[in-house]
Amino acid sequence: MAYNNPSALAQNFKKIAEKAVGIATAQLVHPGRFKVKVPEGYTYENFNSVGQPTVWSTIRHFEVARLLGFWKNPLKNEPSFMDIGSHDQMLYIVSLKLSCEPDLYNLDVEKKPVDTDNELVYVGNTSFKIRSNLFVSQLKERMVQQDISLVVVDRETRRPSLLPTWWVEKYAHYSLPNEGPIKAKYLDFSNWTGKINEHEFLVRSMDLDAYFHVNNMCFIRYCYEAYIFLYVRQFGYANQADAFRNIKDLICVFRGEAGLGDLLKVSFVVDPGDEDTCHFQITNDSRIIFQCLFKFFPQRKKKLSHL
Repeated sequence: MAYNNPSALAQNFKKIAEKAVGIATAQLVHPGRFKVKVPEGYTYENFNSVGQPTVWSTIRHFEVARLLGFWKNPLKNEPSFMDIGSHDQMLYIVSLKLSCEPDLYNLDVEKKPVDTDNELVYVGNTSFKIRSNLFVSQLKERMVQQDISLVVVDRETRRPSLLPTWWVEKYAHYSLPNEGPIKAKYLDFSNWTGKINEHEFLVRSMDLDAYFHVNNMCFIRYCYEAYIFLYVRQFGYANQADAFRNIKDLICVFRGEAGLGDLLKVSFVVDPGDEDTCHFQITNDSRIIFQCLFKFFPQRKKKLSHL
């Protein structure tokens, strides 16, 4: 069946990109950089109950930009971004770093149109890193910056493989000085002596990407919602709006996969040295598949106890 054929699955991204052309336009600056404009910007479903953009909807804007850059030729008769369509491998995001400016949550700043500027900034042996900046017309400075590191994976063995030599020779010179893969230290939950907060999520069909795995932004949403549930359990339902914290920075690593019907467990703790920082991990059948750190803007009225 096509659903079990890696080559067929990879073509799903191309099909989705073709559908995205109607809501976005792409401009290739050079083979290692492209820009995308989404005139409608943030729409109704991109905001939470208190009128703030969700982080996962912001990550979705970057995802749409990548789809257009990777799979849809931005300009006729010119190569697509980094010749991704010429690869004979699948692509997986292994790590992601996001930094948000306060204006992302400023209700007076209109969130449309949305422009993203995307460029290749690092090329390694098996991975490369793309940096994307998000702008709105009302502001001159970027509103959000995202770095992602991707690896190429052999379609048959499902193992990371070396980047093609021709591709490295063609694109390595676009790397910026002093750049490298995303690096972060994560809390070792096995050595944690305090109480660990836990919440479970069942993977739904709407959480899947074109590979039929949980989409990367859904892992981030699971973590955020687990935090919300803990807040409400501690403080009740009188001031639920206080639970909606605005994320300033996050950094995460994707260590495994999850599919439809899997029961995932989110575990997290508040950093003992910083009440605005939380450490998360997600396990699938006791195997760690995701680790993440959230840094919130210091704006809540109540404080979670260090459990």
